[in-house]
Amino acid sequence: MLDRAAPADGPVGVACRLLRAAVALAAGDPHGAAAVGAVGLEADRAGLPWLARVARAVPALAGADADLKEAAAVVEECDRLGDRWGALLAAGCAALARSLRGGPDPEEAGRLLDRAREADAGVLAAWAQSLLALAAVRARLPDADVEVRRAESTARAAGAPGARVLALAAGTPTGPGRTAALPAVHAVAEQAGLPRAAVTAWTAAEARPSPATAGTARLTVRCFGGFQVCLDGEPLNWSPLRPRARAVARILAMHAGPVHRDRLLDALWPDTDPGTATRTLHVALSSLRRFLDTHLPAGGGETLLHRDGDAYLLALPADSWCDVREFRRAVERAARRASPQDPGALDDLRVVVAAYTGELLPEDGPAEWVVAEREVLRRQAADAAARLAEAALRGATAGPAVTMAARCVEIDPCHDAGWRLLIAAHDRAGNAAAAEHARRRYADVLVSLGLDPALVDAAPISVDRRIPLPRSPRTEAARARTSSGPPT
Repeated sequence: MLDRAAPADGPVGVACRLLRAAVALAAGDPHGAAAVGAVGLEADRAGLPWLARVARAVPALAGADADLKEAAAVVEECDRLGDRWGALLAAGCAALARSLRGGPDPEEAGRLLDRAREADAGVLAAWAQSLLALAAVRARLPDADVEVRRAESTARAAGAPGARVLALAAGTPTGPGRTAALPAVHAVAEQAGLPRAAVTAWTAAEARPSPATAGTARLTVRCFGGFQVCLDGEPLNWSPLRPRARAVARILAMHAGPVHRDRLLDALWPDTDPGTATRTLHVALSSLRRFLDTHLPAGGGETLLHRDGDAYLLALPADSWCDVREFRRAVERAARRASPQDPGALDDLRVVVAAYTGELLPEDGPAEWVVAEREVLRRQAADAAARLAEAALRGATAGPAVTMAARCVEIDPCHDAGWRLLIAAHDRAGNAAAAEHARRRYADVLVSLGLDPALVDAAPISVDRRIPLPRSPRTEAARARTSSGPPT
């Protein structure tokens, strides 16, 4: 892990001593924890608070749950203080610790990679890229082999032999070639100064089961097109719960992650005094927890409604499926791809479009807590469909281009590029009547928004271009008129 030599004195020397102690701790050295603590004190006395904070996160490499929680607390503290390097290193410790025990999740590794890129930290980005490759392999993602190759190439370019070892370990075959491949990985690890135990953990961990799909998951949660939770195909009856408790469930489901208590209070009790609102929230959460424990037992004494500090989340089982969660993950994966035309990126965009089966939680109407998120996800779904249509046109496949462009303007009738792509796709297919029909419908939308219908042919196609007016009653009227049936 010590990819470059460093001076013994000054901040760099302290940082290197902390790194050496971290490696010893990860390798199982019984004196590793004491060494980390000593370096943490040294950093504090030397006036290096960011290094002292990182030292608090390093014990996560020992793998104890309490230490992992402390690392998460350090990340949060560093983010609050604007210490992005401290946050990056603390998050890296947690992700590396999980890599030795079957993790991390692809999402966690992806967030770590984003942090490293934002800090312009080449070596740490190489480590994060290798952690992402390992996570992709363990999660059996379809493009895992691409991630492995990218990770090894990134590690070579960054001069990070330790990260390259991790990439090689992630790519170690599981079949007959495994025995022959392992000695080479161990040899590179020895040259890089990595403990053999780490390589063994990276190469020996069992791959996770294939991710659940909407058709195979025992528990499914849908927020697009209407809220529905099904267990073994049977919809859950929410009528025993009071409306506010049901609303809490929908808010947690639509975010597919932790939601801070203040956000719940602002959403559901904006005009109530804080004390009363907090007590009412606790009552709603308690009834929701009892309801979920009764109807959707997680097993092993676990509960689906988890508290994480001042935040709450629905901790769905690994074999569950949630449309918003799949949607968000696919959007994030597509954004991380090196090129929008990467086959993996196109696969991610298809997941986005498939998951979007209608607007977010339509039963909540114009509630302020859902409107903004509804529009963000609508825009993302429409953009994904437009990019797929553009890729199909570039590949001279008019049929899929028509389908995706039509889906784009069905999702968002104000998507300028979607209409232009639909017209171009019909023209490419040689269907002049359909192209003219699309032009007329596009012109109708422009007129309803008070714009010149001549704009239909006024500008080149840009996937990011949208009709430049905010939503209004006239916009919604256009939506109602154009969504009466799939565009043709």
